[in-house]
Amino acid sequence: MLLMDILAMADLVDLLHQCYFRNNISEKYPEALSFLENSISDLRWNNVILYQRALWYLTDKNDRNNAYREISKIDIESCDYPEALTLYLDVVPEEISFTDKQQIIDRIIQNTTKESYILQYTTLRGVTFYLIGEVDKGCEIIEFAINHYKEVAESSRSGYGDFILAQAITTLGEFRNKKELINEAIEIYQREIDKKVYSSAGIAMLLKSVGDCYLFISNYPTAINYYENSLTKEEKELTKVFLSRALINNAAITEGRETLKSIKIGKLNVANKYDYAISWAILAFASLEKNDIETAKSYLKEANSSDPLFIRQRDKYLIELLELNPKDEKGKFRKALSKLNRYVTLNLNLFGIGINFNNIIEDIEIKTKKNNFQQPH
Repeated sequence: MLLMDILAMADLVDLLHQCYFRNNISEKYPEALSFLENSISDLRWNNVILYQRALWYLTDKNDRNNAYREISKIDIESCDYPEALTLYLDVVPEEISFTDKQQIIDRIIQNTTKESYILQYTTLRGVTFYLIGEVDKGCEIIEFAINHYKEVAESSRSGYGDFILAQAITTLGEFRNKKELINEAIEIYQREIDKKVYSSAGIAMLLKSVGDCYLFISNYPTAINYYENSLTKEEKELTKVFLSRALINNAAITEGRETLKSIKIGKLNVANKYDYAISWAILAFASLEKNDIETAKSYLKEANSSDPLFIRQRDKYLIELLELNPKDEKGKFRKALSKLNRYVTLNLNLFGIGINFNNIIEDIEIKTKKNNFQQPH
């Protein structure tokens, strides 16, 4: 009974956070939390307050270091509060082991009541297997998560869940190189856009996601159109990273280069900087200009990742760039470019926390968990 009270109170504190944010008084929110922290004398309530402080730093202050400082005060090994665990995965600065990540993901799935979270973190579970080379197992887990979500009652689905469904289908389509799955994802994204219930930032995110789909299936003019429309709604540096790829692949080399040069690198996270480096590599292979080649090599050398997939890709492209001479024969660079165009872009934070106080995606769900839900092992 106490746990039910704590979870109900946690939902009310979420609402309180949104009220502070939307009334432009979020600076006062930590003070409100200090009044609430002694409301319930229980470690689980303390975890809720620590999570809220960490979330405030992340969403209101864009301060990942302090967000991690607060969330790390929780004993993550014993914590079963799913929101805290999702935030921890998003802000932890050091790479955690595959086993530890799997254990945290499993605890999120086991303790959440939201179907969107079950889909989101089961998909993340599949992605982590893919990243260590377990391609078939990763795809199997993601496909299972997709099918499970499609079968849940409409009352248990949400706009956020449907967005994650499209993300999961896109990921599976890229992993399996299946255009029909990408087209299915586009339809879901477009339905969400047509609902017209999202903020400008939300529409921008959806438009960018559609652009990513068209980029993957090599429909570059359409991808460019969606990226440019997304940027009119909200200017995001990551959107420009992928816009540059579409432009370069559409033979707009100069425009693609200028787009890359205009990007504020400091606003990209570690994973996105890897995407940025790959975009420069694509430009280098397409232009065969000495400056582009040197710039691409520089950014690839700086790109950090501990995942075997990324390390292999980065090293392979670095070697190819080192062997590439300006004005090299067209056949050689086209072969290398085709490999880059088939590179699967995986933002390590793609499946981050399922909450956004800008009302980008609402996640209002009936808290009913499927007791018979079992995922493949």
